[in-house]
Amino acid sequence: MKNEKINLNQEEATILEAQVISTESGFNKENEIIISDELRNEEVNLNNNKDIMITEVNSDEIIKMSNENKIEYLEKNVFKSKFVLGRLNKIRDGKNGKYTFVDLVLPYDINTNYKINGTNWRAFCDFNYVPNDVKQTLNQGDLIYFRPELNSINPHDIIRVNGITVKKLTSYKEFLKKENIELKDVKIGGLVALEREEDIRVWATEEFYRNFGQLHDDLLANVEEEQKKIESIMKEKEKLYKSIQDERDKADKKKKDLEKELERNKKKADQEIKNKEDMLNKKKKEIENLVRKLEYFGFKGFKDNEEQESLLKDNLLDSTFNELFDYIKNYLKYNKKLIYSDDTIRRFLVALQSNELVILSGPSGTGKSSIVTAVAEAIGGVAKIIPVKPSWTESEDLIGFYNPIEKSYVSTPFLDALVEAKKNENKDKLYLICLDEMNLSHVEYYFAEFLSKLEVNKENPSIELYSKEILDEVCESIEDTIQLMSGESVEISIDSIKKWCADNSKEYTELIIELKKKIRFIEKYPAIFDIPNNVRFVGTMNIDQTTKLISPKVIDRSFIIELLKFRAKVDDIKGEKVESKFIPADILKLNNKEELSKQSKEIIKELDLTNQVLELLDCDYNSRTYSHISKYLCNLEQWEIKFDKNEVLSDLIAMKILPRMNISIKNKADEKYKKWIEFKTEGYKKYSDDVKFKISKMDKGLEEDNILSFWGVY
Repeated sequence: MKNEKINLNQEEATILEAQVISTESGFNKENEIIISDELRNEEVNLNNNKDIMITEVNSDEIIKMSNENKIEYLEKNVFKSKFVLGRLNKIRDGKNGKYTFVDLVLPYDINTNYKINGTNWRAFCDFNYVPNDVKQTLNQGDLIYFRPELNSINPHDIIRVNGITVKKLTSYKEFLKKENIELKDVKIGGLVALEREEDIRVWATEEFYRNFGQLHDDLLANVEEEQKKIESIMKEKEKLYKSIQDERDKADKKKKDLEKELERNKKKADQEIKNKEDMLNKKKKEIENLVRKLEYFGFKGFKDNEEQESLLKDNLLDSTFNELFDYIKNYLKYNKKLIYSDDTIRRFLVALQSNELVILSGPSGTGKSSIVTAVAEAIGGVAKIIPVKPSWTESEDLIGFYNPIEKSYVSTPFLDALVEAKKNENKDKLYLICLDEMNLSHVEYYFAEFLSKLEVNKENPSIELYSKEILDEVCESIEDTIQLMSGESVEISIDSIKKWCADNSKEYTELIIELKKKIRFIEKYPAIFDIPNNVRFVGTMNIDQTTKLISPKVIDRSFIIELLKFRAKVDDIKGEKVESKFIPADILKLNNKEELSKQSKEIIKELDLTNQVLELLDCDYNSRTYSHISKYLCNLEQWEIKFDKNEVLSDLIAMKILPRMNISIKNKADEKYKKWIEFKTEGYKKYSDDVKFKISKMDKGLEEDNILSFWGVY
């Protein structure tokens, strides 16, 4: 008899001692198994049985079978058990939870896979259905046993893992221990060898699989019972869903009926309104025709002040700020096909009310000039767009100059716009005078002096067109001319000179014409020109290689509003046009409130804390900025707006704080960089989306160029 030796550890030798056939096999003192020829023949018989088992299948052949027969055929002819042994692949995260694939392995050699269509046979396993106590113990490479079920999603895989039947198999020994089966009670017609823990081999006979099936009969019974309960619950759920759907259908029908009735009533009301509007327009035309006839016969100014004021009030928009805001927003959107963010419109309106220079910054095509003209049109005001030229270098380019040779004033479109706004018939209209592309030239060269003069006297702002000496010279020349021609002495005043001209127009015709020119010059362009209260100044600017950066002096005296590119297409704007309303300039008049509200004081207090950080960034604000902030808050309070604190903070940070930032930070160890990070971190917590977007753009510019700047970062 020929013997072979296999080295085993003490535990393995003890386990196998109970099973080794007692013929001529045994153990020597080194714990080596002495395998007899008879036992070796027993193993050969087992290997012959392996050959009978099917290890490879063709999916096309199985797909042809009916669904009822597929599982039965696999359990009987391929797996020879109701349970399948497999090894877990990598466990992955999917949209609907964790999942993996299981390599199906042979029962007598777990390192050999079943084959399907010539490749390793894998079954999909949805971890959502694996019991939690099992799921928590599973890792890639673990062995599991499970009941198969048909794969309806990928039929060529034939089966998938029935998750609720999954159990972990660490080793055959552990499996027997877990199921309370004594090793000596298991009849095995072959050899069971336990090798390395990390690479377990399980050798078994068909008897092992029959035991497998028996051990899970109770489990399957419980599963089937639970499935029946689930089916019952699902049926109840379907009934409940159908009941809910029926109620929902009834509610939808009732809603549609109400909407139809509402639409009918709306159409009826719209028609009545249209009929009344048509009648009013007809009456209006009749009145206009009558007025023209009366004027033709010399009747002018037949309306007294009360009648004129009443007619004006009929067309005024008597509203709160929210109503005014909604009206202007809808007018821009539906009448002008312009869409701006709510933040932009609110900031523009309240900044205009503050009566400070408003600068609209942003890339070309963002609607900077358009919002000026459209808002002016919406409120019945006037927009004057003044194109700035690169050659402008002094204030005379903006407001003109006195020509001593011609003894006349050479005006500009900017000054003519002020003159027009000053006329009595225009006093209720708001004039928006816009310096278009104002930074084509250095703003401080031609406009800073103008701003400074406006700042000196806020209540009655004025500018000097020419000196008082020149005015006196003109008036003296008029007096001298009158004395020379008539010998009369006339008081040097516009009214007295006008009266003399009226009394002597026939006798001194040519002289009177010349005198009237000088009088019109003095009246139209006085030496001290008062800026009318119905004027607001706006500027637009781009940042590119053709433009100049504006100086801190101009930034300090302005509200700066950055516009981003439009996101909506004109074709997407649906809706009826809004009826035009007249909004007098006084409605957007500055509110000089002495005491701020508690909420406004809290905002200023928070800005003061922020200013301590800004001081280290060389962009802390001064008393002038504080005054602008107070004006903005006063105007909001005037409208009794229940504003969000962070929303207003965002407005002020965007318009008055960020534009002041334009510094170099060379490295991250710089204290300025740390303060910027502190400011940015706090800003991300509470500021509006457009402010956070601007901060992130500035931060990106800092990382790339070591320059922290508001300007040129779009």
